[in-house]
Formats: sequence, structure tokens, C-alpha cells
Amino acid sequence: MSSSINRERIVEEMFAGLEESGRWFLDKADSITQAVLQKTSEIRAALDDESFTEEQITEMMQSLQEGMTLNYDNARDFRSFGLQVMGDV
Repeated sequence: MSSSINRERIVEEMFAGLEESGRWFLDKADSITQAVLQKTSEIRAALDDESFTEEQITEMMQSLQEGMTLNYDNARDFRSFGLQVMGDV
């Protein structure tokens, strides 16, 4: 009887670990998304601020576009894997 209870406890711990792992991947995807939103807010503010030059704004936009390529893939992969793990639990 106690071995059955131990197995059940181990399985519950494994599921909890998987769920935690899934949440970690989803949190990573969210943090990437939040960082991109922060950058876009900064660029929007720079557009309204006359102290920024066209060159500075262009540089900010290029940096955002370069980062978006990598960040989009990472966020998509983290989100997809996190959802898969959570679905499996």
C-alpha cells in the first residue's frame, strides 16, 4: 500500500514540475513581449520629442526591427513549448 502511495506522490511531483516548467516558458515568452512593447513605447515617445533627430529615431527603429526577428522566433518557440507542456500535464 505504501509503495502505491509513494508512486502516486512521485507522479504528482512530476506533474507539478512539468507544470512549473510550462509556466517558465510562458513567462519567458511574456517577458520578451513586454520588452518589445517597452521599446515601441520608447520609440513612440521619441517621435513626439523634438530633441530626437531623424537619425536617432531611424537607429531606434532599425534596432527594434533587428531585435524583432530574433525575439519573435524566441517568443513563439517559448510560448508554443510552454503551451505544449501545460497541455501534456
